[in-house]
Amino acid sequence: MQRLVDRMTSLHTVHVRWPSEAYRDQPISDQTLATACKCVEDFLNTIIAKGCATLQFGGFDAFASKYMLKRNPAITATEVLKPPPVEHLSIWEIAQGYFRSRHSRAASDASSPRPEETHYRRKLGRFSISAPWISLTPSPKLSQETKLTTFCTHSTSIFRPPFSQWTFALLKASPVTFITLSFKDAPDNRIECKLILDRLAEAIPDVTTMHLVDGAGAGLMKDVVAWLGRFRHLKVLGINPECFLSGNDIDHLDLAALANELALRALASVPPPDLRNCAQVSRLFNRIAVQSVLDQHKIWNAQQSASLQLADNPNDLDGLSALLLSIHVKSLSDVTFSLERVTSLQSALKTFHKMKRLVDRMASVRTVDVRWPSEAYAKQPISDKTLASACKCVEDFLETIIVKGCTTLQFGGFNAFVSEYKLKKNPTTEIRRTPPAERPSSLDQVTKLASFCAYSTNLFRPPFSQWTFTLLKASPVTEMTLSFQDAPNNDVEPKLILDRLAEAVPNVTTIHLVHGAKTSLMKDVVVWLGHFQQLGCLRIESDFFSPGTNFDDLELQPLARLPHIRELVSSSSFLCAYLASRRSIDNGLFARNLQTVIMRHLWTSSTRSAISAFINDVERLHKAIIETCPRSEAQSIRLRISFLFNCPFSNAAQALVQMWDRFDSSMILRLPIDVDDEKKVSLQDPPCFRPAEPRLWLSLELHTQATEDEIQRGVVDDEVIAFCRMFPTLWELMLCSPLPGLVSFYSGRYLRKPRLDKLRAVCPDLNSARVY
Repeated sequence: MQRLVDRMTSLHTVHVRWPSEAYRDQPISDQTLATACKCVEDFLNTIIAKGCATLQFGGFDAFASKYMLKRNPAITATEVLKPPPVEHLSIWEIAQGYFRSRHSRAASDASSPRPEETHYRRKLGRFSISAPWISLTPSPKLSQETKLTTFCTHSTSIFRPPFSQWTFALLKASPVTFITLSFKDAPDNRIECKLILDRLAEAIPDVTTMHLVDGAGAGLMKDVVAWLGRFRHLKVLGINPECFLSGNDIDHLDLAALANELALRALASVPPPDLRNCAQVSRLFNRIAVQSVLDQHKIWNAQQSASLQLADNPNDLDGLSALLLSIHVKSLSDVTFSLERVTSLQSALKTFHKMKRLVDRMASVRTVDVRWPSEAYAKQPISDKTLASACKCVEDFLETIIVKGCTTLQFGGFNAFVSEYKLKKNPTTEIRRTPPAERPSSLDQVTKLASFCAYSTNLFRPPFSQWTFTLLKASPVTEMTLSFQDAPNNDVEPKLILDRLAEAVPNVTTIHLVHGAKTSLMKDVVVWLGHFQQLGCLRIESDFFSPGTNFDDLELQPLARLPHIRELVSSSSFLCAYLASRRSIDNGLFARNLQTVIMRHLWTSSTRSAISAFINDVERLHKAIIETCPRSEAQSIRLRISFLFNCPFSNAAQALVQMWDRFDSSMILRLPIDVDDEKKVSLQDPPCFRPAEPRLWLSLELHTQATEDEIQRGVVDDEVIAFCRMFPTLWELMLCSPLPGLVSFYSGRYLRKPRLDKLRAVCPDLNSARVY
């Protein structure tokens, strides 16, 4: 066999079956045993040298009976051979020590005792020669040449002398990821079985797939289960039913010893009714069973962030039901309740009741987002009794959120019952100033709400309006996010909502307006913004304005009179119009508090004409800031360009990279650039923003699709440089992984120096760059 393998160029899979029961009990001399071990060793080493990737064994129990475990295997070979003090020995004991010391000097030549010498001994006389061990061919290249990835054995004899030393050395030197084991012929000695398991766990710690075949005793299976828990990278586990000699064996196994990751994968295919039962077995199984459900919904740490897609059937085991089963989740930092799949009102009310039970069990709740797009049943006829029950159910849930100390509350939808209410013809005279009597509430004393976000105006309309405005009045709200996309069509009701909002939150300092609003409502919103005298940060997204909006007709003077505006976020057109309005008021004295101007730009094309138009917008905004602010203070203002993309970032960046490549090629060839509109551009006219003195602190904010680690490793360097080349005087750079909204510059991590140096090649003034 060895000669055949030696002639081959390569081997992929080798299966060796050596059922040697016929002669394993025959007397074998030392010389025969040594010759046999050398023959087998040469064959096995030749297989590995030929690049074998899959190795399978069966039998190999010819010499196992020749070796036995020491009584005290914990004592090392050096300790066994160490003689006692001479003064306490007789002459005969000293003579015995002489022969043993000779053997000790021979053994001391090795750097460390072999595990086989430490734990096993030959069944020989006192003065017999040393037992042979089959060992891996010593070669410095072997650890690099071995390609073994799959190891299968249907006998534990391969892990016992004389084969054990070769086997474990091979496993340690090989990238084994798949292993098949059988414990059918495991030793009766439990200590030796544990020794084999420990050496296996040490030899193949990174195995990912394991298959256990054939039977083992109940006592050994307990050790095997505990041993399986040591493989932290194990992904696939197969255990044949034959491994359990009787059906009762599994009841005595400590399955809690399995690694959590392995148990999670094992429970991934368990039916929901059985998962509920598993969650009630113990605290450990409760955590594992609950997490197995949460993993299916991509909820990795429920206490930090949980996005719950609620099922239409309240009895389904979704993320909400799993958290209700949990006894470990005590608080919720950021939770989202999404009822998009709930298509019936009765199911929605049952779901709200479960949501209340979950929140009621938490010690604290910080950020809550409730999305209830109820168009499916918003126009269905609803009886008075059903309406009263529904309102009571939703109100109980919302009040429970506030009682638990919620600081940030976000809403979307909530249009289930809006059609049941109509505005009176003359609300100014017929609507009572005092709301109807309401049941006692403790919200006035416990509310900690500081941020309120509503992506729908339905929350400010009956039947939710009374609860909403009462909450806002009782809360120290300083930040609001509003959308007027679904504002009522009549002219009276939107104004009524705006007036009640201005009365409920007069001390708000930050307002964020998102999504589109009707052109007729724009003027009312601008006037309404002028009521907030403490407003310091105003963010108006570009899509808030209707296409073709004339900002000169919006009469921005009430907004421009606000004295504490320090940060302004919007499109370049709105920002220029706002600054022009400020210049017309007291010679622009109110502009002294302005610190940051953030221009939101939607990147739609990477053509030369589109880039030139964008650069013109930036220059116009830069000029407006310089004209509005005193020259001495203009240099302390930050101008940040924040890009939004209507296509993947990589596509827009690649198109921009190609544009720069064409420009660089034209510089080398001394030829003009061909642009889309077939205009010729001079070589001294690159598409760059080069402001004149005085300069503002120029910042660039890019929302990429790369993760933070990919950004730090330079995966998107070329794409980022393509955008930075448009701003040679760039001072700060903000690179964001997929993240909604704006970010604070000082909350990110610094970009690594090699990346920063690469960017400074195109932006010499770049002071700092951060990653989010």
